[in-house]
Amino acid sequence: GVERFLRGPHKLHYKHYKREFSLPMSFVEGYGEKLPYKNNLFDTWINMAALDHCIDPDMVMKEAYRILKPKGTVIVIQRIHKHQEEHRKLYLLKRLLKHLPHPKRLLYILYNRLVYKDEHLHHFEKEDMVDLLKRAGFSNITTTEIPYMENNFAFEGKK
Repeated sequence: GVERFLRGPHKLHYKHYKREFSLPMSFVEGYGEKLPYKNNLFDTWINMAALDHCIDPDMVMKEAYRILKPKGTVIVIQRIHKHQEEHRKLYLLKRLLKHLPHPKRLLYILYNRLVYKDEHLHHFEKEDMVDLLKRAGFSNITTTEIPYMENNFAFEGKK
């Protein structure tokens, strides 16, 4: 089974994973903290840019460990926030400067930042992610920066 995407896979996923999406798969709705699968079922478990939206990331990673076969692989792709509060301010400043030539877009961004709170429940640094995987029981953890996605890293580990 494959966890259901919130809004369906992004068009870039279809482009880069054409072969994978041609394989038969079913979409199963559920929560990462309580996956509806038997123990030791999957060879690989992937979580892409969703862990910061989960209520209990530790439980999500423990569930990933539970459903992976022995020697299974976990892959987490996650935006990393360096020095969280400082990073948020710098990120907002960069976005605002980028949209200065577009006043309507700039007003929209300012309005959303002032009215709506951050939709992310968690903000991770690299060390946080490595510790999270270790606490769940994963070993041989590697970290790879994704060059075309600003501040995004792939964390891979073995059961």
